[in-house]
Amino acid sequence: MEAKNGNSAVTALERVDGQHGELRRAIAPLDFTPEQKRIILDQICPGATEMELAALLEVAKAKRLNPLTKQIHFVKRQVQDPVTKQYVERWATQIGIDGFRVQAERTGLYDGQDEAEYEYEPTKDGGKRLLLARVRIYRKDIKRPFVGVARYDEYVQVTRDGSPNKMWRTMPHGQLAKCAEALAFRKGFPEDCGDLYIAEEFDGRDDLPVSPPTPTQMSPGVIEGEVVDEKPAPAAQTAGAPPKDKPAEKSLEDAMKDWEARLTKAATTSECDKVRREAKARLDPEGPDHALVAKWYGEAIKRLRGRAPKEATGGQQQMQTEPPPREEPGREPGSEG
Repeated sequence: MEAKNGNSAVTALERVDGQHGELRRAIAPLDFTPEQKRIILDQICPGATEMELAALLEVAKAKRLNPLTKQIHFVKRQVQDPVTKQYVERWATQIGIDGFRVQAERTGLYDGQDEAEYEYEPTKDGGKRLLLARVRIYRKDIKRPFVGVARYDEYVQVTRDGSPNKMWRTMPHGQLAKCAEALAFRKGFPEDCGDLYIAEEFDGRDDLPVSPPTPTQMSPGVIEGEVVDEKPAPAAQTAGAPPKDKPAEKSLEDAMKDWEARLTKAATTSECDKVRREAKARLDPEGPDHALVAKWYGEAIKRLRGRAPKEATGGQQQMQTEPPPREEPGREPGSEG
């Protein structure tokens, strides 16, 4: 007997080798018609090339997740080019936490999970601070649980001033628990859940420089980034003219010292933003150096925001300070876009 489920057909139950001989649902391979591919290209990942679409659909087929029913999402993210070390836009796949549960349930081996556990650390004011979340999931054919541990400092997504964004500020436990659960599912079901990630596991990426999107790229399937340091394309070099020599790039150690010194002495937010752009163009956003520069930047912005104008004394005029950066109109501070 055959039961239809979207584009997948549950054709039979096959017996899985193991101590208990559990039944595993055999799902027919996922495939797409030319018309469906055109819909996906036009509506779900507009602007993608045929090769990019083919790569995305191969992932969907391998994981048996249908983008048309929102089981898997195609989004644009910033990745570092291994040659130029610059960050460029690339299409990637992403699912929700329910997608992991569906994948595990399809195997017939998923045996549930425990509620998330949390650990805290004391603060100087006598309170406590969320430190980590732990989730255990179980398989019917393995006695020991698979444990996912997500540490708050490694996953929290922050705004430009270094504070947690709206979701992580209002629901930190739920956000961190989903990260821990996703980790546990990838451990317990590597064939079905491997190389799949949820949005909560990614840094926001809204603080990385990206090219302005075209009107056709402005769709829910594209994660929009903040457009910074937008400049016109350089003029083409005159034929036969010798290439211009570029100044030697500082070593990373020297650059970090320079950025720290400039942020410590910065008198305006514009100076801070300039350092921030230089660092983002060179550093891995998931690396410790990027986190350190972000910390320096946040401290500098807070210092400038909290600095009050000095009263004029001895005939001297009142010191003028640059006002703090204004939030973008129509967008709540710290929102996820």
